[in-house]
Amino acid sequence: MKYDAEALYLGFKVNDEMRGERNIEKHLWDGDAIEIFIDLQPDKNIDRVDYTEDGYQIIFGMPTNKFPEIAYFDVRNGISLKDIKNDPNYKMEGVIVKTEGQEGGYDLEIKIPWKYFEGFKPVTDATIGFDIAIDDGDEKEGRAYQIIWAGEKNNSSNRTNLGRLFFR
Repeated sequence: MKYDAEALYLGFKVNDEMRGERNIEKHLWDGDAIEIFIDLQPDKNIDRVDYTEDGYQIIFGMPTNKFPEIAYFDVRNGISLKDIKNDPNYKMEGVIVKTEGQEGGYDLEIKIPWKYFEGFKPVTDATIGFDIAIDDGDEKEGRAYQIIWAGEKNNSSNRTNLGRLFFR
């Protein structure tokens, strides 16, 4: 992970001996996927468990035999997979994703421009809520396992357990 004035950069090397399948009509997290959780104001409204307007959940569904292209969307913006299927031109503006499968897993590189986060600028000593979940589908449709960096399995509905990302 790194950042500059333009973007947040994330890189993953995932070991996965058995690639899962996903169904584009269903949730991306029900297969091999990486979820990014961000709260730009984690100390604002601390008594509020659900996400505020400063929260994001971005999901990257890995390519499969059935769906050879990576699929990704931001849950916060209310875009459903059905909307994406009906709009082949849907892209998260400015987000660049590169994935490569190899024997025993896959690599994923992501560039998310700061302009995507509505007014946030990474300044020294800024802190955001941050978490990563790696979802594993193993052969069939449906998530078999999930590994979470800092939070809990309910990250999608509870922002209070996210870790902290400090900008230095």
